[in-house]
Amino acid sequence: MQDQYTIVVHGGTVSESDVVSEAELELLRAVVTVARADLARGSTALDVVTNAIVAMEDSGLVDAGKGSFLNSAGFVENDASIVDGETGRTGAVAAMQRLKNPIKGARTTMDHTPHALFAGEAGEKTLIGLGAETVADPSSYFRHRALDKNAPTDEGTVGAVALDRHGNLAAGTSTGGTPGQLVGRVGDSSIVGA
Repeated sequence: MQDQYTIVVHGGTVSESDVVSEAELELLRAVVTVARADLARGSTALDVVTNAIVAMEDSGLVDAGKGSFLNSAGFVENDASIVDGETGRTGAVAAMQRLKNPIKGARTTMDHTPHALFAGEAGEKTLIGLGAETVADPSSYFRHRALDKNAPTDEGTVGAVALDRHGNLAAGTSTGGTPGQLVGRVGDSSIVGA
């Protein structure tokens, strides 16, 4: 094992004029602190990236997972992807409405299927059959950011890139899209290489 390792996270702000709240800064600090400790112990870049993005999705503070924006019909459609630099394997999900953690859906795609992308209701059912966790009531779980007049509307996709002590890279991204996006829109977050 090598002594060098690192983690880079992106919390969703998209321009220099964005004001990042103290809660968002604290979230990012906590994510980086946990990730660095895991990398120091020898965790894989893939696991560290997954866990970092799960923490951001679960926070409700960013446009991913719980904090996702609503589409034009008033519900959430999440996209996510993950890449394992060691093997070149990828996994992605698009237009997911009930997955608690879209990044875990992307990881399930990569780890448990021969495919690279699952989309929409049928894809979501496949992932649920493979053990992906859902929320019982999406209308009460997701934060409905588009309805929150105090929430910034320009926060974007979250992501993480890690280099582990074995010299392997991994990267992942997750998003709730843009406020009021058309139903069925798939963003670039689920398109590996976009």
